[in-house]
Amino acid sequence: MANNNRNFGIFDPQDDFFSNFGKAFLGSVNNGSFDVDIVENDDNFVVSAELPGFKKKGINISYQDDNLTIKAQHESDSEVHNDDGRVIRHERSNQNVARSFYLPSVNAEMIKASYDGGGS
Repeated sequence: MANNNRNFGIFDPQDDFFSNFGKAFLGSVNNGSFDVDIVENDDNFVVSAELPGFKKKGINISYQDDNLTIKAQHESDSEVHNDDGRVIRHERSNQNVARSFYLPSVNAEMIKASYDGGGS
């Protein structure tokens, strides 16, 4: 008779599989968050955010009460047709992400932003 008792200790391969499911598809944007680097220089901060799949028009940056907030929204709509031109699949998705960072004593009029479209 087979032993159905699984004893993996603190490591359970199924837990690991399901907790990491989708990370390869979502890149660095996952669960409403995204990767950010913040460098403090003598007279400024440099903030770099990775938002793969997001277009410039969907990104909003604001600074209020010593907090820099980066919000991004991405919507997609795609259809797949068969040989007769009939729709066989129609997919829609909407993703919103946001992060805020405490950056004290910033002159809001000196804030600059750029978008490189994913290039290095």
